[in-house]
Amino acid sequence: MAAVTPPRSRKHGPARRKEDQSAPAQAATGETPVFHFKKFSVVRLVFQEVRRPEGAGAPAPGTYRLELRVRAGVSLLSGGNAEVKLGIALKSDPLVKPYEIELDVVGLFDTPNGTPEQLIDFCRSVAPNILFPYIRQVIDKTTSDGRYGEVRLDPANLSALLPADQWVEEPRTTKSDKAAAADKIAVE
Repeated sequence: MAAVTPPRSRKHGPARRKEDQSAPAQAATGETPVFHFKKFSVVRLVFQEVRRPEGAGAPAPGTYRLELRVRAGVSLLSGGNAEVKLGIALKSDPLVKPYEIELDVVGLFDTPNGTPEQLIDFCRSVAPNILFPYIRQVIDKTTSDGRYGEVRLDPANLSALLPADQWVEEPRTTKSDKAAAADKIAVE
């Protein structure tokens, strides 16, 4: 992370920051925590064309109805990282765009100077809005080759669609936990 240096003063030279403070000490002093968006990954994508109702004519251009369901989860990882998991289920109007799409994505976030609680709060309140443009792009690109054309999601405040009681907080995991889980799945 690049440090911002204040402008030089003609009398006193450059201002200097204390770099020897630890991250918890910075959080305790009331310094505003910094959060980083590190990675976006598509974990699962299912795209299918559903059967149009009998006797349906050619789809009319214009607006159409979309049904969007969102699931969310957050888990703390080792090293001050958090993983936000969003699941999207999308059904469009079968008369216009007869598609069903299921998309599971993961965003990785961290904070060099915040507490785990601040990171979880950030992941619940801000991270979904950071991830949503990527979700919109995946859905647009996936459906653009479909027989009935692309589905374009309007921008939305995804955080407002996810009340606090809908979040699933997963237990703290480490890479070794994930490797053990993968081995267990592979054996069974």
